Amino acid sequence: MRKGLETAGILLGAAMLVLLSLFPARGWIAVAGILAAVALVCVGQRALPRHLPVIGASVILLLMSLVSLGITPVPSVTRAETWLLWGSIGAFYLVFLWARTRDRLIWAGAGLAAMGAGYALIAPFAVDWITERKTFFPTALYTVFPRLTADAVHPNVMASVLATLMFVPLAWAVWPPREWAAPRWALRIPRTRWIWLLAALLMAGVLFLTKSRGAYLAVGISAAAFALLIARRRHWLLWALLAGVLVLAVAAFWVQDAVPLGDTLAEEVLKTDTLAFRQRLWHFGAFLVGDFPFTGIGMGAFNNAALALYGHDELKQLGAHSLYFQAALDLGIPGFLAFLAAVVVVLARALRTYHVLQRRRDDMLWPLAAGCITGALTVLLHGVVDIGTWGTRGSFVPWCVLGLLAATSALDAKRQEEGRGG
Repeated sequence: MRKGLETAGILLGAAMLVLLSLFPARGWIAVAGILAAVALVCVGQRALPRHLPVIGASVILLLMSLVSLGITPVPSVTRAETWLLWGSIGAFYLVFLWARTRDRLIWAGAGLAAMGAGYALIAPFAVDWITERKTFFPTALYTVFPRLTADAVHPNVMASVLATLMFVPLAWAVWPPREWAAPRWALRIPRTRWIWLLAALLMAGVLFLTKSRGAYLAVGISAAAFALLIARRRHWLLWALLAGVLVLAVAAFWVQDAVPLGDTLAEEVLKTDTLAFRQRLWHFGAFLVGDFPFTGIGMGAFNNAALALYGHDELKQLGAHSLYFQAALDLGIPGFLAFLAAVVVVLARALRTYHVLQRRRDDMLWPLAAGCITGALTVLLHGVVDIGTWGTRGSFVPWCVLGLLAATSALDAKRQEEGRGG
């Protein structure tokens, strides 16, 4: 009965996240469902958690989102992004509370890998592909698949989702989990490294199709970190991934549609895929953060506020094209610091847990921790030049990864406490 309630809770939560991503404007329904899912998990465990990670930072984020609702010039946009933020934080705690055993951590990791593969499979039909910029692929390739949704996904958002998730199956392609309490039909899945490798390659292939150069570089740098985390006794992998970093870095600049030498700086600023365009956005972003440091300007209101206050007329390329500027603009400096603190605290604890698990030679969990840590690092790196999934339909994805890392740290801390008590 107890396990049934917890299973019902995690399944309800997953369904509500799908609902939230499809209908963010009516996100209150999904958020209520996620709260119900958390309640089911707690009832199934017959106890309220004694400790919730980064609860102070989460409360500040929730409070600043309420402030955002009160000051925004675009209430409908801000309401949708507020529900996305609330649902994402709820997803973090749902994963943390549910994944309280080793087997559930593996199930959660498998769920992240399946989620990434699912996004990669629907991407050809849901992404608003960029066809003007040069790549290794012919332009005709992007016209093969019909777009099945009117509200298409931006390529940078899809790239961020895939970059966040792809390192989980890649870690298991190198070190597949050997012991897993699962139904008979599923027992061979985690032990078959080719399934995980296929999932990772599928995500990497679609990521490359997005032409997101920021994601290319973030993945390239993260791949070097991943190699250092995962290459225990497998130094060939380290060198192979470092070579891959070099190839990705060169490709990221080689395939870009560079501005001709005859173009003026003004023309370069108007090209939305250039660094000059982003620098101009950051210029206005810095002005707005300085003018509204404590409250922000309202979630999703950057373009409207920049137009009203500074005459910056850009309503097609939404957002500040920087995760850090966007968080400060949406939620003020308090919200930005709370977000940064939550990520840094979870990552710091996860790194410590990773080293403990690796020293203990827990080959079931340390590769999972390495993959999730790398995914979170990719979010932070990509966030330098893009907002990634922040405020989008995929905003819950990084929070699920962080929730799994927090659950891994909590399980290891519980084991150490029991060891001292014994």
